[in-house]
Amino acid sequence: METPLIRVSVPETYLPERRYIIQTLLGEFLGLPTMIEPRPATETVLEVAGHPARLTVADGLFALPEDLWLQPESLPRLPLREWRVQAELPEARLCAESLPILYSDAEPDQPLLQFRDHAACLRLDVFGSCFFMLTRYEECVVPDRDSHNRFPAHASLAYRGGFLTRPIVNEYLEVLWAVMQRLWGVLKRREYTYRVVPTHDVDWPAVGYRVPWGLALRGALGDVFKRRAFGSGIGRVSAKLLSRFDSDPANTFDWLMRTSEAYRLQSEFYFIADHTAGIRDGVYTLKDDYIRNLLRSIHERGHIVGLHPSYETYRRPEQVRREFEQLRVAAHALGIQQPRWGGRQHYLRWENPTTWQAWDDAGLDYDSTLSYADHAGFRCGVCYEYPVFNLQKRQTLRLRERPLIVMEGTLFDYMGLSYEDALQLLSWLGRRCRLYGGELVLLWHNSYLLTRRHKEVYLQSLLALLGDAV
Repeated sequence: METPLIRVSVPETYLPERRYIIQTLLGEFLGLPTMIEPRPATETVLEVAGHPARLTVADGLFALPEDLWLQPESLPRLPLREWRVQAELPEARLCAESLPILYSDAEPDQPLLQFRDHAACLRLDVFGSCFFMLTRYEECVVPDRDSHNRFPAHASLAYRGGFLTRPIVNEYLEVLWAVMQRLWGVLKRREYTYRVVPTHDVDWPAVGYRVPWGLALRGALGDVFKRRAFGSGIGRVSAKLLSRFDSDPANTFDWLMRTSEAYRLQSEFYFIADHTAGIRDGVYTLKDDYIRNLLRSIHERGHIVGLHPSYETYRRPEQVRREFEQLRVAAHALGIQQPRWGGRQHYLRWENPTTWQAWDDAGLDYDSTLSYADHAGFRCGVCYEYPVFNLQKRQTLRLRERPLIVMEGTLFDYMGLSYEDALQLLSWLGRRCRLYGGELVLLWHNSYLLTRRHKEVYLQSLLALLGDAV
């Protein structure tokens, strides 16, 4: 049976923003045919063709006066109200019994959900709250930045509000869907299947081969005296002396691909195409024979090649375009053709909305930068790929975001977790993505697998994420 049309009447303010988030939540995430109709009103009303019930959803963020838009006064206030949703909507799939509320027009003692006859009133601003998370609204408002000019986790509302490890957009969507199901049981939503996506930023394809002697020796000494990894220390020097890529300890590409193939996964490898910050961008080029052979092998084995724009590109649109073109030229020469091209910014350097717009202008299809370097979790509040929105131009872009959920360096370097605690967190994040049939994008560098122990940890991490799917 054909799914009936959802008619959404919205106030006449912030129309580009409203169209974007309603189409993303209802049209894309739920897969419902949706028609948006602006009308003189103060609330959003959902109706289904041929059915008498109405759902009113409150305004919060989009009720702001325009002079407060993207101003500190527009941010949610801590402490956030907690709504014990499961007591009222036990059918809603949530990560916990209560849900933090970002935006609402309800008074503190006023209920957030009411049913009456053939109508429901939801005082939780689902659309504004999800817009806030998906567009990274706060990053255009809060000035905090780290030493690499990145927005840090500790400055985010999700971290300070205690919900960074929850995909809160997915949870809000479940609340909305549960209410809609009570009103219109005939609706059928889009189904999703959980999957793990291993990605690998190729910063250092080798740590000895073709690496300057100073760096190779420094790394070898660190391996031997600091990390007690004698094998990789010797391997660095040996690869440098013998000039052999195949013996370099960071040449773990075949092992990564074999591992993914064993678990029916498709790895993605993101390559640096140019250098804008010296040694920060590594020492290889796409013209090197060993890199060309590596690119060809990745493609022939059914894995994905992507772009890893260099350190200074996050504010330089023309350089992003130039580096993507260099990758495309190199790939074309090797017979590599892919239906989609994406990747991730080097060092996770990203500026809202400059970097997204640069990727869109360059013709890239998806970005997978958005995770916090200093804490794992759901920076965008979601475990689905989604279209991005430019807050300055007030436009939906063609580019899509595939949020990065966790990076190995975040777990071990920034958060300082033990292997056991890291595996527990990974399993936690995996279960939450699995609950919504989401996509868990994992970043594990080839150069973070120099020892047998490192490889064991990677395998255990994959198993923790795959769970029953193994």
